[in-house]
Amino acid sequence: MAETNPTRRDLLRLSAGAGVAVLAGCGELSQETADERTPETFPAVGYLPEELGAFDDLLVEFTTTHDVPGAVCAVAHEGEVVLRRGYGHCDDGRTESTAPETLFRIGSLSKAFTRAAVRSLVASGQLERSRPAFELLPYETLPGEPYNAELDDVTVDHLLHHRGGWDRTRTDDPLFEQLDIALGHGWEEPPTERELIRHMLSEPLQFKPGTETEYSNFGYLVLGHVVEAVAGEPYQEYLESAVLEPHGISDVRLGRSLPTDRSDRETWYFDERLCRNVVEMEPMELVRCPDGGFHLESMSAAGGHVATADALLEFMSQYWLDGHPRDGGEETTLSFNGTLPGTFALALQHRGVDVVVLFNQRGYAPNYSPIERELRELVESVDGWPA
Repeated sequence: MAETNPTRRDLLRLSAGAGVAVLAGCGELSQETADERTPETFPAVGYLPEELGAFDDLLVEFTTTHDVPGAVCAVAHEGEVVLRRGYGHCDDGRTESTAPETLFRIGSLSKAFTRAAVRSLVASGQLERSRPAFELLPYETLPGEPYNAELDDVTVDHLLHHRGGWDRTRTDDPLFEQLDIALGHGWEEPPTERELIRHMLSEPLQFKPGTETEYSNFGYLVLGHVVEAVAGEPYQEYLESAVLEPHGISDVRLGRSLPTDRSDRETWYFDERLCRNVVEMEPMELVRCPDGGFHLESMSAAGGHVATADALLEFMSQYWLDGHPRDGGEETTLSFNGTLPGTFALALQHRGVDVVVLFNQRGYAPNYSPIERELRELVESVDGWPA
C-alpha cells in the first residue's frame, strides 16, 4: 500500500473494481490482511493510517464489549477518505469478515436522502415548502372511509421537521403496524406505501399541524410520495438522478425484507427476537424480526435503504445531513442515526470531518448511546490528520 493517503475517488474506484471481480459473499470483497492487533476470531480489515488508530481501538472495544457481530467505520477529513474499515463478521455463521464495502440497512438515515430530494425540488422552483402536502397526492380514501380534513393543514415544511400532527407515543406507528392494518381491511398482502397513505387519510391526528414536534416515520413516507408527485417519477429514480448520480454516488438502493431477496454483499442481521410474519401475512407464525417481522418494501423514504459506508460518506461530502447542499467553507455539527431490528447506523458531521458507523446488530439504550459522543471526542482529539 502506498504511503500517501488515497483520495475518496481512488478508494471508491478500487471498491468498484473489486465488486466486479468478486460478487459472492458479504466478506469476499477487496479485503486487506487482518490487522495483527486484533484477535483472529474478530478480524478487522481495510485502510487504517497510524494516526487514526484510536478510531480502530474504539470500534474494536465497542463491538467486542457489546458482542456486536460486525461493523463498518469510514471517516473522511475535508472531503478525503482517511479511514475505511470492516470489523467482525457479516454472515450468520460468523465465518466471513465484514468488508468495508458491505451493504447495511441504514434505517432512518434514509431520511437524509429524502431531505436532500425535497430540497432539490424546492431549489429548482418545482416545490414550495409552505405547500399543503396532501393536496399534491392523487390518492383517495379507502372505500367507505371519511377524509380527515385536518390533513389539509399539513405542509411540506411540517413533514420535513416532524410537525405534521402524528405522535407515535400516543398511537401506533403505521409503518410497524402493517400486518394489523392489512388484516383490518381484509388484504391478503402487506400494504403498499400508497395503501398505507390511503389508510391514514381517515385516521385522526394527535396534534394540530405545526404546534408540536414529534418524530414521524409516516411523515417521511408521505414526503417520498410528494417527491414522486412533483418530479413525475418514482421516488428512488428521482433520488438517483437528481441527488446521487450527479456526484457519482452508487450503492444506495432500496432494501428487501427477506434474506433470499438481498444482495450477496449485504450483511446478515443479528437479532434473534421473534415477530409475527408480516411479509407472508401469517399473524400466528413467528419469524426472526429482521427477516419478515416488518415490510421494508413499504418504508422507502422513511427508512427503506441499504447502503455502504462509502456511499454515505460521498453523500455527506456533498450534502449536510439535513439535506442542504454543502457549498464550501461553512462548518456545523450534525448527527443522525437509524435503527431497525438487526441494524444500527450512525452518521456524524463535525469540524470538517464526516464519520459513518454501521452495525449489524441493533443498539438498545444505553448500550449504543455513548458512541456518537465518543466519536465526536475522537474527531476533536486527532493531532494531525493523514495528508
